[in-house]
Amino acid sequence: MSSESSNSNRYFGKSLGSFGNFFVILRQITSTSAHNNSNAFTNFIHSRYHEVKSSKPELSNYDVIRKLAQLYKSLPVEEVEKLKLEAKEHQSHVKKATKFAYRNGMPKSPPNSGLKVFMREKLKDSKGTPVSQMRNDFKDTVKQWMSLPESDQLEYNNIAKDLKNDYETKLKEWATKNNIQYTKRISILADRFYRAYYPK
Repeated sequence: MSSESSNSNRYFGKSLGSFGNFFVILRQITSTSAHNNSNAFTNFIHSRYHEVKSSKPELSNYDVIRKLAQLYKSLPVEEVEKLKLEAKEHQSHVKKATKFAYRNGMPKSPPNSGLKVFMREKLKDSKGTPVSQMRNDFKDTVKQWMSLPESDQLEYNNIAKDLKNDYETKLKEWATKNNIQYTKRISILADRFYRAYYPK
């Protein structure tokens, strides 16, 4: 991955974490018939974010996204269609690379919250359950979680933290074992492994 692409991912990641209105903009931009593809819009932001931020460092992350959203909305239909195709191909590649990495030992992420740990525990025997029943079981489990004492919820949250720390340790060990530069971004880590080891 180029340094420019890495910078773009870093800036873009910060921008998404710094405000919640990105998804409001996303819905507004992709609501028109010609531009209604969230993956195409997101890829466009990724590819242009560093360029705009570097040329206008005084702009806030939010303003950079708004500026790029306006540029995206002004693109001709042909360009949007090209972005849609590229987004589809990228998603396909990410899926393929991730499956390949998992087949070769990349650890799978554990539940990332106390609620998810609780739900996994309660629904562990639900395999094969009809979808309609699963929906009801899901709702009931969430209600059970809401009724738990705060101390019990805290215990599950602590379990989630321990699982996360253990997972990150194993992920780093896997990356080191395979001579892959470590990152928490699974799609990027899997892509690096895929490019290094997928049979040509």
